Amino acid sequence: MIKIPLPDVRPWLANLRYCARHPYVRRGMIAAAGALAFMLLAYAGLWWGAARAHAALVEQIESRRRAVVDTMHAGEVARAFQRARRDIDAVERKLVAAVEQAVLVEKLGRLARSKNVRVVSESYEEGKALGAGYTPLIMDITLQGSYPGMREFLLGLPALPALIEVQDARIERARETAGVLKARLRLVAYRKPARGESSARP
Repeated sequence: MIKIPLPDVRPWLANLRYCARHPYVRRGMIAAAGALAFMLLAYAGLWWGAARAHAALVEQIESRRRAVVDTMHAGEVARAFQRARRDIDAVERKLVAAVEQAVLVEKLGRLARSKNVRVVSESYEEGKALGAGYTPLIMDITLQGSYPGMREFLLGLPALPALIEVQDARIERARETAGVLKARLRLVAYRKPARGESSARP
């Protein structure tokens, strides 16, 4: 096994200690330490300024984001209020409109035909008069058709001239034809009867 002798560093350390005693070397070391300290302080100042600027930018972006979100929320609330106001106006117009029973029956039949739904049976009866002259018209209707047709029929009820509420709905498959549904609906129309209209009609 070959042993490699390690270099003796003691002479080098002795030379460094001797050089360190020289006044010029000391001054240079002090100047280097001062320069290093100055550089560290300058870097710390730059970092602190950049950090503060970054924090201010983040805060500005966050405040603008909150402002945009608040504006969007205010817009959504305003649009929802406008929709609710239009709906209320439409309901009020329907309530004050004097709709004849024959007209309402005709429009229900036309709505069913437009959605490819067949009216199997129907019966109408006026309920007890409510306040402000409103008389509910109770309508028991049996429909037959496809599921999309039934759905479109129910979605089309708000377009009728009277305020109609679905009080009960029973939907089942028709035994006669596959893929066809039979729906038994109880609808209540709130309206003011037209002048000369009888209180009850079969």
